[in-house]
Amino acid sequence: MSTVDNTSSLFKHSEVINIAKMLFCVLIWGASFVAGKQLALYATPISIGFFRYLIALFLLLIIVLPKRRETFFKISKKEMFMLFCLGFTGLFAYNILFFWGMEYVTASKASIITALGPIITAIGAAVLFKEKIYPFQYVGIGIGVFGAIVVLSEGNLLLIIDNFTFGEFLVLASIFSSTLYSLLIGRPVLANIPTDIAVTWAVFFGLVLFFPFAIHNGAFNEAKTFPWQAWAWIAFLAVLATVLVYIWYYHSIMLIGATRTNEYMNLVPIAGVCFAYFGLGESVHSSLYTGGVIILIGMYIASRKKKKVSIIKA
Repeated sequence: MSTVDNTSSLFKHSEVINIAKMLFCVLIWGASFVAGKQLALYATPISIGFFRYLIALFLLLIIVLPKRRETFFKISKKEMFMLFCLGFTGLFAYNILFFWGMEYVTASKASIITALGPIITAIGAAVLFKEKIYPFQYVGIGIGVFGAIVVLSEGNLLLIIDNFTFGEFLVLASIFSSTLYSLLIGRPVLANIPTDIAVTWAVFFGLVLFFPFAIHNGAFNEAKTFPWQAWAWIAFLAVLATVLVYIWYYHSIMLIGATRTNEYMNLVPIAGVCFAYFGLGESVHSSLYTGGVIILIGMYIASRKKKKVSIIKA
Protein backbone atom coordinates (compact mmCIF):
# COMPACT_ATOMS: atom_id res chain seq x y z
CA MET A 1 0.00 0.00 0.00
CA SER A 2 1.35 3.42 -0.93
CA THR A 3 2.06 6.28 1.47
CA VAL A 4 -0.90 8.17 0.02
CA ASP A 5 -3.18 5.18 0.65
CA ASN A 6 -1.89 4.85 4.21
CA THR A 7 -2.51 8.54 4.85
CA SER A 8 -6.00 8.34 3.36
CA SER A 9 -6.78 5.28 5.48
CA LEU A 10 -5.58 7.11 8.59
CA PHE A 11 -7.81 10.08 7.81
CA LYS A 12 -10.84 7.81 7.32
CA HIS A 13 -10.10 5.88 10.52
CA SER A 14 -9.73 9.12 12.47
CA GLU A 15 -13.01 10.45 11.09
CA VAL A 16 -14.89 7.23 11.95
CA ILE A 17 -13.62 7.40 15.54
CA ASN A 18 -14.49 11.10 15.63
CA ILE A 19 -18.05 10.39 14.46
CA ALA A 20 -18.51 7.86 17.26
CA LYS A 21 -17.16 10.33 19.82
CA MET A 22 -19.36 13.17 18.59
CA LEU A 23 -22.47 10.98 18.67
CA PHE A 24 -21.67 10.17 22.30
CA CYS A 25 -21.24 13.90 22.91
CA VAL A 26 -24.71 14.44 21.46
CA LEU A 27 -26.17 12.03 24.03
CA ILE A 28 -24.35 13.80 26.87
CA TRP A 29 -25.47 17.23 25.61
CA GLY A 30 -29.04 15.96 25.34
CA ALA A 31 -28.98 14.61 28.89
CA SER A 32 -27.46 17.89 30.12
CA PHE A 33 -30.80 19.63 29.57
CA VAL A 34 -32.44 17.18 31.95
CA ALA A 35 -29.59 17.78 34.40
CA GLY A 36 -30.13 21.53 34.11
CA LYS A 37 -33.86 21.24 34.72
CA GLN A 38 -33.36 18.97 37.71
CA LEU A 39 -30.61 21.08 39.25
CA ALA A 40 -32.75 24.20 38.91
CA LEU A 41 -34.92 22.68 41.65
CA TYR A 42 -32.06 22.55 44.14
CA ALA A 43 -29.36 25.10 43.33
CA THR A 44 -28.54 28.49 41.84
CA PRO A 45 -26.56 28.78 38.58
CA ILE A 46 -23.57 30.09 40.56
CA SER A 47 -23.45 27.08 42.88
CA ILE A 48 -23.97 24.63 40.03
CA GLY A 49 -21.14 26.15 38.01
CA PHE A 50 -18.75 26.43 40.94
CA PHE A 51 -19.05 22.83 42.14
CA ARG A 52 -19.20 21.47 38.60
CA TYR A 53 -15.89 23.04 37.65
CA LEU A 54 -14.30 22.38 41.03
CA ILE A 55 -14.79 18.64 40.51
CA ALA A 56 -13.83 18.88 36.84
CA LEU A 57 -10.59 20.74 37.56
CA PHE A 58 -9.58 18.18 40.19
CA LEU A 59 -10.06 15.33 37.69
CA LEU A 60 -8.34 17.17 34.84
CA LEU A 61 -5.26 17.91 36.93
CA ILE A 62 -4.99 14.23 37.88
CA ILE A 63 -5.30 13.19 34.23
CA VAL A 64 -3.33 15.94 32.47
CA LEU A 65 -0.45 16.94 34.74
CA PRO A 66 1.40 13.58 34.83
CA LYS A 67 1.77 13.48 31.03
CA ARG A 68 1.99 17.25 30.39
CA ARG A 69 4.22 18.29 33.29
CA GLU A 70 6.93 19.79 31.06
CA THR A 71 4.60 21.82 28.81
CA PHE A 72 1.65 22.61 31.05
CA PHE A 73 3.02 25.96 32.25
CA LYS A 74 4.88 26.89 29.05
CA ILE A 75 2.20 29.23 27.78
CA SER A 76 2.73 32.78 26.56
CA LYS A 77 0.91 35.76 28.07
CA LYS A 78 -1.18 36.12 24.93
CA GLU A 79 -2.18 32.46 25.03
CA MET A 80 -2.97 32.73 28.74
CA PHE A 81 -5.27 35.66 28.02
CA MET A 82 -7.03 33.64 25.32
CA LEU A 83 -7.44 30.75 27.75
CA PHE A 84 -8.97 33.17 30.22
CA CYS A 85 -11.41 34.24 27.49
CA LEU A 86 -12.23 30.58 26.93
CA GLY A 87 -13.05 30.20 30.60
CA PHE A 88 -15.18 33.34 30.59
CA THR A 89 -17.25 32.69 27.44
CA GLY A 90 -17.58 28.93 27.39
CA LEU A 91 -17.73 28.11 31.07
CA PHE A 92 -18.61 31.11 33.25
CA ALA A 93 -21.01 33.02 30.96
CA TYR A 94 -22.45 29.92 29.29
CA ASN A 95 -23.12 28.15 32.59
CA ILE A 96 -24.89 31.13 34.17
CA LEU A 97 -27.01 31.89 31.09
CA PHE A 98 -27.91 28.26 30.49
CA PHE A 99 -28.90 27.30 34.03
CA TRP A 100 -30.68 30.61 34.57
CA GLY A 101 -32.68 29.96 31.43
CA MET A 102 -33.50 26.43 32.59
CA GLU A 103 -35.44 27.94 35.47
CA TYR A 104 -38.00 29.27 32.94
CA VAL A 105 -38.14 26.85 29.99
CA THR A 106 -38.67 23.13 29.57
CA ALA A 107 -35.71 20.86 28.89
CA SER A 108 -37.11 19.90 25.49
CA LYS A 109 -37.56 23.51 24.36
CA ALA A 110 -34.09 24.49 25.57
CA SER A 111 -32.52 21.60 23.68
CA ILE A 112 -34.27 22.64 20.48
CA ILE A 113 -32.97 26.20 20.69
CA THR A 114 -29.43 24.80 20.45
CA ALA A 115 -30.13 23.86 16.83
CA LEU A 116 -29.40 27.49 15.97
CA GLY A 117 -25.77 26.90 16.94
CA PRO A 118 -24.57 25.39 13.64
CA ILE A 119 -25.74 28.26 11.44
CA ILE A 120 -24.19 30.81 13.81
CA THR A 121 -20.95 28.83 13.77
CA ALA A 122 -20.97 28.45 9.98
CA ILE A 123 -21.32 32.20 9.45
CA GLY A 124 -18.59 32.92 11.97
CA ALA A 125 -16.23 30.35 10.44
CA ALA A 126 -16.77 31.76 6.95
CA VAL A 127 -16.24 35.37 8.02
CA LEU A 128 -13.35 34.99 10.46
CA PHE A 129 -11.43 31.94 9.21
CA LYS A 130 -12.40 31.93 5.52
CA GLU A 131 -13.59 28.36 6.03
CA LYS A 132 -15.03 27.15 2.73
CA ILE A 133 -18.75 26.47 2.93
CA TYR A 134 -20.52 25.31 -0.19
CA PRO A 135 -24.05 26.52 -1.07
CA PHE A 136 -25.60 23.10 -0.48
CA GLN A 137 -24.10 23.07 3.02
CA TYR A 138 -25.87 26.32 3.81
CA VAL A 139 -29.05 24.70 2.51
CA GLY A 140 -28.50 21.70 4.77
CA ILE A 141 -27.84 23.83 7.84
CA GLY A 142 -30.86 25.96 7.03
CA ILE A 143 -33.06 22.89 6.70
CA GLY A 144 -31.83 21.64 10.07
CA VAL A 145 -32.59 24.95 11.74
CA PHE A 146 -36.02 25.04 10.11
CA GLY A 147 -36.72 21.60 11.55
CA ALA A 148 -35.83 22.90 15.01
CA ILE A 149 -38.20 25.85 14.51
CA VAL A 150 -41.00 23.48 13.55
CA VAL A 151 -40.52 21.60 16.80
CA LEU A 152 -40.13 24.73 18.91
CA SER A 153 -43.30 26.33 17.51
CA GLU A 154 -45.27 23.07 17.65
CA GLY A 155 -46.07 23.48 13.97
CA ASN A 156 -47.18 27.12 14.19
CA LEU A 157 -44.26 29.28 13.07
CA LEU A 158 -45.90 32.47 14.40
CA LEU A 159 -45.44 31.18 17.94
CA ILE A 160 -41.68 31.70 17.60
CA ILE A 161 -42.26 35.46 17.63
CA ASP A 162 -45.42 35.71 19.71
CA ASN A 163 -44.27 33.51 22.60
CA PHE A 164 -40.56 34.29 22.76
CA THR A 165 -39.82 34.40 26.50
CA PHE A 166 -37.05 35.64 28.78
CA GLY A 167 -35.99 32.07 29.47
CA GLU A 168 -35.66 31.34 25.76
CA PHE A 169 -33.61 34.53 25.39
CA LEU A 170 -31.22 33.32 28.11
CA VAL A 171 -30.78 29.91 26.49
CA LEU A 172 -30.24 31.54 23.10
CA ALA A 173 -27.66 33.89 24.66
CA SER A 174 -25.87 30.85 26.08
CA ILE A 175 -25.62 29.44 22.54
CA PHE A 176 -24.00 32.66 21.31
CA SER A 177 -21.56 32.46 24.21
CA SER A 178 -20.80 28.83 23.39
CA THR A 179 -20.25 29.69 19.73
CA LEU A 180 -17.84 32.46 20.64
CA TYR A 181 -16.10 30.00 22.90
CA SER A 182 -15.66 27.20 20.38
CA LEU A 183 -15.14 29.19 17.19
CA LEU A 184 -13.93 32.72 17.71
CA ILE A 185 -11.62 31.91 20.63
CA GLY A 186 -11.27 28.15 20.94
CA ARG A 187 -9.90 27.45 17.49
CA PRO A 188 -6.99 29.95 17.55
CA VAL A 189 -5.99 28.68 20.99
CA LEU A 190 -6.05 25.02 20.00
CA ALA A 191 -3.85 25.67 17.00
CA ASN A 192 -0.89 26.04 19.39
CA ILE A 193 -1.93 24.34 22.64
CA PRO A 194 -2.82 20.64 23.12
CA THR A 195 -6.53 20.10 23.71
CA ASP A 196 -6.27 18.68 27.23
CA ILE A 197 -4.05 21.54 28.42
CA ALA A 198 -6.37 24.16 26.92
CA VAL A 199 -9.45 22.59 28.53
CA THR A 200 -7.73 22.35 31.93
CA TRP A 201 -6.71 26.00 31.90
CA ALA A 202 -10.15 27.07 30.67
CA VAL A 203 -11.80 25.17 33.52
CA PHE A 204 -9.33 26.73 35.97
CA PHE A 205 -10.19 30.27 34.84
CA GLY A 206 -13.90 29.44 34.81
CA LEU A 207 -13.61 28.28 38.41
CA VAL A 208 -11.67 31.41 39.38
CA LEU A 209 -14.45 33.56 37.91
CA PHE A 210 -17.10 31.63 39.80
CA PHE A 211 -15.25 31.69 43.14
CA PRO A 212 -16.02 35.24 44.39
CA PHE A 213 -19.68 34.91 43.40
CA ALA A 214 -19.87 31.52 45.09
CA ILE A 215 -18.49 32.99 48.31
CA HIS A 216 -20.82 36.00 48.14
CA ASN A 217 -23.88 33.83 47.48
CA GLY A 218 -23.07 31.32 50.22
CA ALA A 219 -22.55 28.38 47.89
CA PHE A 220 -20.95 26.20 50.58
CA ASN A 221 -23.90 26.67 52.93
CA GLU A 222 -26.27 26.01 50.04
CA ALA A 223 -24.40 22.79 49.25
CA LYS A 224 -25.22 21.42 52.69
CA THR A 225 -28.87 21.27 51.65
CA PHE A 226 -28.26 19.43 48.36
CA PRO A 227 -29.87 15.97 48.17
CA TRP A 228 -27.86 13.14 46.63
CA GLN A 229 -29.69 13.63 43.31
CA ALA A 230 -28.25 17.13 43.00
CA TRP A 231 -24.71 15.89 43.62
CA ALA A 232 -25.23 13.07 41.11
CA TRP A 233 -26.25 15.54 38.39
CA ILE A 234 -23.35 17.86 39.26
CA ALA A 235 -20.96 14.89 39.03
CA PHE A 236 -22.48 13.99 35.64
CA LEU A 237 -21.90 17.53 34.36
CA ALA A 238 -18.35 17.60 35.74
CA VAL A 239 -17.10 14.19 34.62
CA LEU A 240 -18.90 13.62 31.33
CA ALA A 241 -20.24 16.99 30.15
CA THR A 242 -17.02 18.85 31.03
CA VAL A 243 -13.92 16.64 31.23
CA LEU A 244 -14.74 14.10 28.52
CA VAL A 245 -17.02 15.99 26.14
CA TYR A 246 -15.02 19.23 26.11
CA ILE A 247 -11.82 17.40 25.14
CA TRP A 248 -13.52 15.39 22.40
CA TYR A 249 -15.37 18.44 21.11
CA TYR A 250 -12.22 20.53 20.85
CA HIS A 251 -10.31 17.74 19.15
CA SER A 252 -13.09 17.39 16.58
CA ILE A 253 -12.87 21.12 15.78
CA MET A 254 -9.20 20.71 14.95
CA LEU A 255 -9.79 17.50 12.98
CA ILE A 256 -12.74 18.40 10.76
CA GLY A 257 -13.36 22.11 11.41
CA ALA A 258 -15.83 24.09 13.48
CA THR A 259 -18.65 24.02 10.94
CA ARG A 260 -18.72 20.25 10.44
CA THR A 261 -18.28 19.62 14.16
CA ASN A 262 -21.22 21.84 15.02
CA GLU A 263 -23.41 20.06 12.48
CA TYR A 264 -23.81 17.41 15.16
CA MET A 265 -25.63 20.04 17.20
CA ASN A 266 -28.60 19.38 14.92
CA LEU A 267 -29.01 16.04 16.69
CA VAL A 268 -28.97 17.55 20.19
CA PRO A 269 -32.63 18.71 20.07
CA ILE A 270 -33.74 15.16 19.27
CA ALA A 271 -31.64 13.70 22.07
CA GLY A 272 -32.72 16.43 24.47
CA VAL A 273 -36.43 16.01 23.79
CA CYS A 274 -36.17 12.22 24.10
CA PHE A 275 -34.39 12.49 27.44
CA ALA A 276 -36.92 15.10 28.60
CA TYR A 277 -39.82 12.84 27.62
CA PHE A 278 -38.51 9.68 29.24
CA GLY A 279 -36.62 11.30 32.11
CA LEU A 280 -38.92 14.16 33.08
CA GLY A 281 -42.23 13.08 31.62
CA GLU A 282 -42.52 16.21 29.46
CA SER A 283 -45.22 16.00 26.79
CA VAL A 284 -44.15 15.45 23.20
CA HIS A 285 -46.09 17.26 20.47
CA SER A 286 -46.60 15.55 17.10
CA SER A 287 -44.52 18.30 15.47
CA LEU A 288 -41.48 16.74 17.15
CA TYR A 289 -41.55 13.87 14.71
CA THR A 290 -41.89 16.13 11.68
CA GLY A 291 -39.22 18.52 12.87
CA GLY A 292 -36.93 15.68 13.89
CA VAL A 293 -36.99 14.18 10.39
CA ILE A 294 -36.32 17.61 8.86
CA ILE A 295 -33.33 18.08 11.19
CA LEU A 296 -31.85 14.72 10.20
CA ILE A 297 -32.28 15.52 6.50
CA GLY A 298 -30.58 18.87 7.00
CA MET A 299 -27.64 17.32 8.83
CA TYR A 300 -27.23 14.68 6.12
CA ILE A 301 -27.06 17.32 3.38
CA ALA A 302 -24.72 19.56 5.35
CA SER A 303 -22.28 16.73 6.07
CA ARG A 304 -21.87 15.61 2.44
CA LYS A 305 -18.79 17.75 1.84
CA LYS A 306 -15.61 15.83 1.09
CA LYS A 307 -12.77 17.64 2.71
CA LYS A 308 -9.16 16.85 3.24
CA VAL A 309 -8.37 17.16 6.92
CA SER A 310 -5.20 17.36 8.93
CA ILE A 311 -4.68 15.63 12.25
CA ILE A 312 -3.63 17.78 15.16
CA LYS A 313 -2.01 15.81 17.95
CA ALA A 314 -3.55 16.57 21.30
